[in-house]
Amino acid sequence: MILTAINKNIKVSFLYNDYNLDMKLKPRRGGERYVISPYAIVWVNDFYYLIGNFDGYDDLSHYRVDRISNITDVKEHRKPIEKVNECENGLGIGEYVKKAIYMFPGEEERVELLCKSFIMNNIIDRFGKDALIIKDNEEYIRVLISVFIGDGFFHWLLQFGEHCEVLSPRRIREEMKRRVTILARNYNVIGDEV
Repeated sequence: MILTAINKNIKVSFLYNDYNLDMKLKPRRGGERYVISPYAIVWVNDFYYLIGNFDGYDDLSHYRVDRISNITDVKEHRKPIEKVNECENGLGIGEYVKKAIYMFPGEEERVELLCKSFIMNNIIDRFGKDALIIKDNEEYIRVLISVFIGDGFFHWLLQFGEHCEVLSPRRIREEMKRRVTILARNYNVIGDEV
């Protein structure tokens, strides 16, 4: 039904769900229906996602297809992709997926990282060859990337621990520091004698 709506340039309406403690899907937002202008379906991290525009907003959003239920088409033309923020030249699926790490949303921002050079393959795998890489010394590289700043980006950083550090912007560095402090507290490192 989603693919048919994309091909017909019409909107879709559905319930979007989360799992409850009984491991059953329960609608978000009290069962209020989502009305979306659908543009694409992508396969990321072993799941299909619908990329579209939520009625009343000017940006893109994405939804796990396996968490969509009670879908119907809406006999109304979808919003042209060119009218969505940052899509004036169309939707670059590859670019969008690179910036939406683990398909988490966020505001796009330019970030500078200091990384050990041995994670270069991981950087290219995640951000592609558009990442600006500058050799800092034999052991480190500086990486300039544009990403959506959200949980996905911070989760990506955490997997590299001491091998990758946010240099700028300062507020993103501070947010990473806050998250690491909470993580250390959760494992009783802060304040305990090691």
